[in-house]
Amino acid sequence: QLLSFVLKAKKREIKRKRLKVGSMTDSSSLTMRHFWGCQQQFFRQLLVCAKVPSVVSMAKSARLRQEAVVIAMWSTGESVTSARVEREGTKNLAGFASAPFEIATRMLDKIIAPKVEDAMGGGDREGMQAAARLSRLCGQLKALDLPP
Repeated sequence: QLLSFVLKAKKREIKRKRLKVGSMTDSSSLTMRHFWGCQQQFFRQLLVCAKVPSVVSMAKSARLRQEAVVIAMWSTGESVTSARVEREGTKNLAGFASAPFEIATRMLDKIIAPKVEDAMGGGDREGMQAAARLSRLCGQLKALDLPP
């Protein structure tokens, strides 16, 4: 629903600026590229995180058979941990940070929230509903048990 709202807001912006439906301003195009890029990063990291327990199990089995184990790492998670430390500080840092969670949080904070704030500037009912949806979505994201 929130994505639908953001896309409708883009269409209204295009109409208001009297642009053709197929064309967007540079900032709108950039925003949508960032949105889809974050979405791809989220699912890529989710897939990588989902593979970790299986990789650990396979590595342990191979070691029991006295085989050599080589695991290629795609990401160390350093940037994810850095983002979490910036947001929460070092006191609350227990365990690994979740890359999918950090990517989803960044998408909501940097891409979706500004659009909702712009819509709320008009003071209309639709903007208030979008803000409520965003708040609910942030709560649901925090409630998810995303893998580290």
